[in-house]
Amino acid sequence: MIFVFLMLSLSCRIAAIAEGNLNFNIPVPAGTNLLDTKELRMACRQIETALYASDKSADTVAEYYRNFFQEQEFQKLIDKASAKTKKQTLRFKKDELIVNITITAGEDKTKIVTTKYLQPAGEPPLEKIKPSVKDSLFALPKEDVPGKDLADVPRPPESVRIASLGRGMNATVIYTTSLDVRAAADFYRQKMPLKQWVSVNEISARKAVEAYQEATGKKGLGIETPFSDGEDFQQIISDSYVLNFDADFGSCQITIFPNFLGRELGSMVQIVYSEKQ
Repeated sequence: MIFVFLMLSLSCRIAAIAEGNLNFNIPVPAGTNLLDTKELRMACRQIETALYASDKSADTVAEYYRNFFQEQEFQKLIDKASAKTKKQTLRFKKDELIVNITITAGEDKTKIVTTKYLQPAGEPPLEKIKPSVKDSLFALPKEDVPGKDLADVPRPPESVRIASLGRGMNATVIYTTSLDVRAAADFYRQKMPLKQWVSVNEISARKAVEAYQEATGKKGLGIETPFSDGEDFQQIISDSYVLNFDADFGSCQITIFPNFLGRELGSMVQIVYSEKQ
């Protein structure tokens, strides 16, 4: 239960990012075609990426960029290759601008991914910064993802299905809902008996956490939040509930916890259903 939402997570350091500084044009070798571009937000930094396919060999592409960025008086930060993955990574810096080039050898084409972003003076590299809950990478779906709801278990009101997994006689569905934890728990206490479910037990994580702290003498669970902002993960765990139900046709565990992106958004509900043979 504790790790359910940690898996979903997979800050905002204040950085004035002037988009004009990202206008630096990254050229490509002849015989290279653009496949896709994306703009992301990570650790409060704007990141622009582009994906290309090239007729040139990976070594030729790598040498092309070494020469280009040397001519442009960039400092080379990284130049490494992996024989196992057939991938080469180059990284260059000039003033606040960082350019990362990833080159992967393919059977017929070489894949090139260019990434550029700003790294203000005194700020650590992007990979050493905790992400922010506001990053585009962690944006939760606003509409139901593909999958299906459970016929025997009601979905919470005002909800969005963000994950659905079925395997054999087992299924897991996860929702976000505008209801807070207490209201969502009350919803299932009221609705589950109407579908022939019997409550087996309820577990308050707060009591479990307090029992753990008393037994170990520790003040916390030793869980560090992966985000620089958003909700405190230890508090989220403490404020969660697990409701267990049983029926002639199956068993069901419903875990409810505050939305880790912000309690004002409501809560998250994970339903694990097992059908009886």
